[in-house]
Amino acid sequence: MEQNKHNYNINEVARELRLDPVALRKLLDEFIESEQEYLNPLKESIKEREFERIHIAAHALKGTALELRLKKLAQVANEISENAKNKTIIDYYSLYKEIKNLFLYLKNRF
Repeated sequence: MEQNKHNYNINEVARELRLDPVALRKLLDEFIESEQEYLNPLKESIKEREFERIHIAAHALKGTALELRLKKLAQVANEISENAKNKTIIDYYSLYKEIKNLFLYLKNRF
């Protein structure tokens, strides 16, 4: 996992988003709590090798991660999404595990 994820400063991100840091913290908590809503469809679609569903699941995760300025999570989700959109054969499961690890990091961090 890259250095970028360690640089998340909730006060700076809140200022950038024009949110109160407490409100941003609540949004982050809700996002982290909804982890399985993102990961279960992604895992199932990867297991079934359904590129369209992989793309949709990863794209949704990428969008939310970008909104919250979770750059590394958005980057990995985008890699999955773009490859699935193009029906490229890659190791989706390794990228899925990386996303799971990023969620674990977020749980421990926030």
